[in-house]
Amino acid sequence: MKRQIAAFGVVALAGATLLAGCTSDVKNNPTDSPSPSATLGSSGTPTTTQRGVTIQDSDMGHMIQIVSILNDVPLSDQSAADYKGTIRGGSVVAVHVMATAGSKYFTYLYDTDFTMNCIGLDATLKPNTSNFADDLTAADMTPWVNPKSGNFEDGWMTYVVPGTKYPIGCSVTYDRKPQNTPSGLTLPEFTKTVQLN
Repeated sequence: MKRQIAAFGVVALAGATLLAGCTSDVKNNPTDSPSPSATLGSSGTPTTTQRGVTIQDSDMGHMIQIVSILNDVPLSDQSAADYKGTIRGGSVVAVHVMATAGSKYFTYLYDTDFTMNCIGLDATLKPNTSNFADDLTAADMTPWVNPKSGNFEDGWMTYVVPGTKYPIGCSVTYDRKPQNTPSGLTLPEFTKTVQLN
């Protein structure tokens, strides 16, 4: 079943006080996890990098603001234990996105249109925000919720970067696949990549 067209538009804002709250409550037992990968760059510290880059998908009328990236979300002991096998000594990275779903078509702006890549990783990373929503909330960060047509969303999407703590060299790609409008018009695919850190 084809997914309906996603429509967006955006506004910009940057969180200035995130870094201070992002270094507490992180439990890391070096005997339980592998050391950071040598092939993937690491900042060696939790870091928020401001971006403020706008993506405009003119066919859909979407504007998407990639606000910033936090390269290590502080996890509760429970989340660290639950996702230890997935994280494998790496980091849960969060990307701050602000968007208003456009009103051209009645649909949602889906987080699955946003994927992440980091230098040294073979796989493209998919968002998993629902897994870490409580951790984001505890860090005073709003978890991303897919907005429907005409609605504004200001939230964070999370991605697991396995095996590397505090990754750098990451980028996020907005990739909207070709879509058919209700009138039968086919809109071509639109892709834009933003370097994060």
